This record gives sequence, structure tokens and C-alpha cells, in this order.
Amino acid sequence: MNLALTQRPSSGATHSNITSPTRSTDFWFNDGSVVLHAESCLFRVHHSILSMHSEIFRGMFSLPQPAAADGDVVEGCLVVHLHDRAVDWTHVLEAFYSGRHIRKQRFENKPWPFPVVAAYLRLSTKYEIRYLRTEAQKLLSIAFPSDLDSFDIDNHGKPIAHYSALYFDAIALARETGRLCILPAIYFFICCSCEVREVSEGIKRADGTLSTLTVQEQQAILRGRRLLVEKLPQETLYGMLPSTEFDCYKKSCERARTHIYHNLFGIHPPHEPDISLAFRTWNREWDNEGMCSSCRQECNRYHDMGGGWMWDLLPWMFGLPEWGDLLWDEVLTDSEE
Repeated sequence: MNLALTQRPSSGATHSNITSPTRSTDFWFNDGSVVLHAESCLFRVHHSILSMHSEIFRGMFSLPQPAAADGDVVEGCLVVHLHDRAVDWTHVLEAFYSGRHIRKQRFENKPWPFPVVAAYLRLSTKYEIRYLRTEAQKLLSIAFPSDLDSFDIDNHGKPIAHYSALYFDAIALARETGRLCILPAIYFFICCSCEVREVSEGIKRADGTLSTLTVQEQQAILRGRRLLVEKLPQETLYGMLPSTEFDCYKKSCERARTHIYHNLFGIHPPHEPDISLAFRTWNREWDNEGMCSSCRQECNRYHDMGGGWMWDLLPWMFGLPEWGDLLWDEVLTDSEE
């Protein structure tokens, strides 16, 4: 990526050329040597700090810079025009200068605000800030894992602070930054927790803005939801099917399995099961339904095996490449950066 100090066509530009932007209240240092201009905000910071954290800025500042009279100037500092969100730069500069969020997570075990994680990933990818990219990728991989052993249906989204539109915003971030391996888990969480109406119409954030999905995303999620409902009794809960054959022929065991199955799926008419059962561990309450120990062990085994099969199929259910391809794309993306 080539980043340079943007110059206006007219010569002799001074600080009077910039009138509408406002100074950041947090990152305007009187001894700063460069001004970053993002959206309508100006940040007066230090060449040395930017160069220490970002390989892109380090390379830019190593090149001969235009004379002050030839470029935009604010209080004697040349201005770098950035096509980024000002709030993203606020979060990243906070990491450069104080690291408050990183300390809170590491030493106080505080959940991360998603906008901070998103800012880290966006700008670290663009400006080659390796440690912030590593931090953001780690947090997203914990929140939305790509392996079943790390997946916890009851703690979805941790260590990122939950809010109503988290999953929708995370999808947009994954698409924007090419981190597609987190999509299957996000889609699954949406299937478990969101109504069809929310998928099609969007979810309001706390500030009143609406987080929406593209038509393609909506179709992928609804397709996946349908397939999850269809495959759940065939895979994860296969052992509960009345037609499943067991070495045990006790009528009491058959009745117990049938009772569990009917409780989960209904009889006439059937009802939609709890999709989260796909990756939940064996429910110990089922042990009390009257099955013998051999049947319990066999049903438990089917349940665990079925969860693994369902996990392998999860990307396909949402129309995504299989896990191996998603993870390989992640490796290629990192190598290109």
C-alpha cells in the first residue's frame, strides 16, 4: 500500500485551508509532528509513534517529504489525509499511546467492545500493525471459532461484549477484511438467537442505527437454518430416532428414546427443535428417562459423533466453502499482508 502526504492543487497552502475539521479532544499533542485527517477529525500525533507501530507509516516517513509550503499544514505540521473512520483511529491511537483496552482484557478480564476490535482489524490490516492484527484475530477466533473443540454454545461471542447487532456487524467485518472462517459460527449463532424477521429487516443498535444483512447473507442464513432443522434428527440426535436399531431390545429403552424424541420434535404436528442441540453436550437429564446403561452410552456416542458430522457440514449448510478452504484462505490472506 502506498501512503503519502496528500497535497492540494494550489501552492502555498496553510492551515487556513482546513477550516471545517475539528481537533480530537484525546489525541492532539502540542509537541506532535504530524496531523492525521480522518473524516472531519484532526489528530496531532508523533512521527515516531506512528513509525514504531505501523510498517506503512515507517516506510512513508523514511521517504523525502514535501516542503511545508507545498502541502496542507496545521500549526507547522504536514497533514496526512486518511480515508478511514475517525472513530477507528481514536481506538487505534489509544492502543498506541496507552493500551487501555488491552490492559483491561489481559489483567481485568473485561470483555472487548466490538467497535474496538473492528477498528484494530481494519486499520492493522491496512497499515500493517502486526500486534493489533494478531490481537483482533485472536479475539474473533475465540468468539467465533472454526473448530468444534473451542465452540461453546452457551458463551457465544465471548470475549467480545454482546449487544443486539453484534452478529450482523461481525458478518460485515468478516466480509470487509476477508476473515471468512468466522462466518459459519456467526451464522449458526444467528440461527439460534434471531427471528426470521430480524434476519430480513435488520436489528437496531443502541444508537438507533440499523444493522442489516445483504440479500445474499439473508438467503445463506435461511438456507442454513432449514438444513440445520432437517439434519438435526438425522445426525446429532440420530440415536433418538425410533427407527434406530440397538443391540438392546428392551421395550422400556425404546419407549424412553421415543419419549425424548417426541419431546424434542413433537408428534402431530412436529415442531421446530432447539437448533443449539446440534453442538450441545449430552443432556444428563436424558439419563433419567429409563434407558439402560448400554443404551445411554450408545445414544451419547451417537450424539457426540453427530455433532462432529454437523460441524463438518456447517459451512456447506450456509453455502460457504468447506472448513479446509476457509482456513487456507485465512493463511493466504495473512501471508499477503
